[in-house]
Amino acid sequence: RGATNFLKKPATGRCGLSGMPLLHTITKIVATLPLLTGPLMLAAGLGVVELPPALARANGGSGLDKFMWAEDFYGVPKPHLLSAVGICKILALLDIWLLRIVPQFTLVCVAILMGAVAHGHIAVQDEDQGIPPILLGVAALVAAVTCTRGQEKRD
Repeated sequence: RGATNFLKKPATGRCGLSGMPLLHTITKIVATLPLLTGPLMLAAGLGVVELPPALARANGGSGLDKFMWAEDFYGVPKPHLLSAVGICKILALLDIWLLRIVPQFTLVCVAILMGAVAHGHIAVQDEDQGIPPILLGVAALVAAVTCTRGQEKRD
């Protein structure tokens, strides 16, 4: 009684930018970077805009069309694939930052998506990937693991 355990963190009951560990904040931000293209992908899938070559093609826009490869590999038409991935990215962003219904599960889904993206980059021999998708997937897993259960909802 009266002894203080210096290893224990004070319970703040928060898991947001003001009360969560720095590791969680950084990995959560890094993991959501690829999700920012969701609205553009949805618009491209609906035929409203064309994807920029740097996003649609390997090697900074000069290589193979990554989504044509995905269409052949997954057997899903390119517009449907773009729309589905765009919707998933938008919903993931909303859940991770605003809704917080199942953020840990969503972050695991982001990691799985980044694994599929990494597979696609390897298959089309994309040498200019920007931030490697494997790093983004690992960041998503670290963000999922470093947030204690239930704290995201109270943010």
